[in-house]
Amino acid sequence: MKYLTIWDYVIIGVYFAILLFIGWYLKRRASENIEHYFLGGKKLPWWALGLSGMAAWLDMTGTMIIVSFLYLLGPRGLYIELRGGVGLVLVFLMIWVGKWHRRSGVMTGAEWMVFRFGKDKWGTFARLSQVFAQLIFAVGMLAYAIKGIGLFLSMFLPFTPLTCSLIIIGITTIYTLQSGFYGVVVTDIFQSVCILAGVVFIVVLAVTKMSGVDFAAVATSVTGNTQWTTTALQWKTEMPVGYENYSLLALVACFYLFKTIIQGAGMTGDSKYFGAKNSRECGLLSMMSGITLMIRWPLMIGFAILGIFMVRDMFPDQTVMLEA
Repeated sequence: MKYLTIWDYVIIGVYFAILLFIGWYLKRRASENIEHYFLGGKKLPWWALGLSGMAAWLDMTGTMIIVSFLYLLGPRGLYIELRGGVGLVLVFLMIWVGKWHRRSGVMTGAEWMVFRFGKDKWGTFARLSQVFAQLIFAVGMLAYAIKGIGLFLSMFLPFTPLTCSLIIIGITTIYTLQSGFYGVVVTDIFQSVCILAGVVFIVVLAVTKMSGVDFAAVATSVTGNTQWTTTALQWKTEMPVGYENYSLLALVACFYLFKTIIQGAGMTGDSKYFGAKNSRECGLLSMMSGITLMIRWPLMIGFAILGIFMVRDMFPDQTVMLEA
C-alpha cells in the first residue's frame, strides 16, 4: 500500500507537536487551583467555549458514518443524522439546560448528580444508576472512537489500526492531563481553525470536480440510487444490502428526532456550562456551537461527492463493488 509522503508526515508531526506544546504551555495556569484545572477559572469567553463544543462534536468516527449515509442517499442522509449529528440538543442547552448547569455552582459531574438527585436513598439510587449507565456508555464510546480512528488512520500510516488509535489517545491524554480544561478548550480552538481550512479546501475541490459534469447521472451510476439528488423525506427508500434497517427513512428520522428531544431535555454534566462566566453566556456558547457546527455539512457532502468520483474512476465496472 502506498502511504503518505515525507511532507505529509512532517505536517502531521507539527500538528501533534503544537497540541503537546499547548498542553505544556498552559500547565502552570491550570495548576493555580482546582477550579482553574476543571473549569478554566470560569474566565474563558463564550466564543472559545462554543468553538470547543463544535470541535468536540466533529469527531472522526462520526464523520465517517455520516459521509457513508450521504454517499448512499445524497442529501437525504441528513435525516438519519437527527440521531445526534445535527446538534438539536443545543436548543435545549441554549434555552434552559445550560443555565441550569451554571446556576448550580458545581464543578464536576459527580457534584452535579448530587445537586440534581439529592442525598437521600432515592437520590443515591439515581446517582448509582447514572454512574453505571455512564460507565457503559463511556466504554462504548471509547470503543467507537478507537475503531473509527484505527480504520481511518491505518489507511494512511504504516501502522496497525490499534497502534494508530493508541497514538491519538496517548497524545490527547498527555495534553489534557497537563493543562486540564484550558488545554481542552485551546486545542479545540486550534483544531477548529484546521477544520475550517479543511472545509474550504474540500468544498472548492468538490465544486471544481462537478463543473461541466452531469453529476446526477454519475451519482446514479455509482450508487445505484436514482434519487440521489432529491431532498424529499420519503416513507420508504431503496437501500443497498446491509442497510435495509434504514429503508423506512421517515420512520427512522421520526424515531431519532423523538430520541434527541428526550436526550436534550435531560442532557447533563457538560463542563463547558459549569465553566461559563455567567448563565447568559451559556446561551451564547450554545449558539456559537450551533452556528459553527453547520460547517460540517458542506465538508461531509464534499467528501461524499469526491468519493463518488473516486469510485467511478477506480472501478469503472460497478459490479465489482456489489461483489466486494
